[in-house]
Amino acid sequence: MVMQTAFERSEIFMFDPRAETMPRTAIAALQTSRARQTLERAYANVAQYRRTFDAAGVKPADFTTLADIARFPLTVKADLRDTYPFGMFAVPRKHYCACTPRPAPPESRPSSATPAAISTAGAT
Repeated sequence: MVMQTAFERSEIFMFDPRAETMPRTAIAALQTSRARQTLERAYANVAQYRRTFDAAGVKPADFTTLADIARFPLTVKADLRDTYPFGMFAVPRKHYCACTPRPAPPESRPSSATPAAISTAGAT
């Protein structure tokens, strides 16, 4: 893991001085580039976005300034309902990661949550 250092001078604290002191034009260019990449990925890999972009008459290449975001359709609740559960994913299912919680080990459970305590809780 890469550790980042903080930049500290008198009363100024910056975690990433290069990014935090970037000129506004550079920030806008970076945001525009990243947003365009996201729109391109969504258009190429998610049928729902392709349909809504086409219906609105826009393509990811039409996004050239941050103000252009107003021309792109928003995702609404019906889109999520209609494509549930996997229709809005931009990667193939074989690349999904299953994240399942594991129960806490018995020694870290409160004493009232032990299997014996749970099974006898209703008994009188």
